[in-house]
Amino acid sequence: TTGVTCLILSALSESWPAGISLDILSWFLASTLIASTLRFFLQIYAQGLTTPSHASVILMLEAVWAALMSAAWFGERMTLIQMTGCGLIFTALLINRWQWISRLWRQRRFAS
Repeated sequence: TTGVTCLILSALSESWPAGISLDILSWFLASTLIASTLRFFLQIYAQGLTTPSHASVILMLEAVWAALMSAAWFGERMTLIQMTGCGLIFTALLINRWQWISRLWRQRRFAS
């Protein structure tokens, strides 16, 4: 739905090139068909193997990991607002999972 809506808005408001080279079209198809579908398949498959609470943690951290990895991959610096957003998401995760974290910490402390 989002793709179709953006395609319509793009056709109405932007100028399009007269032709698209075969190289660009093949990279576009590879990124949409292979990379995106493979990522979604792996994510859905892995989330099916875990509990709903762990799946929600995975989804919560997806934006944080995407921002950190893209900054590292492209060598860019994250702005203060981006770092603050990642920090807020991570803090919310810690607050949400605090009972589980403290129980795990106590078990490890008593085991040693």
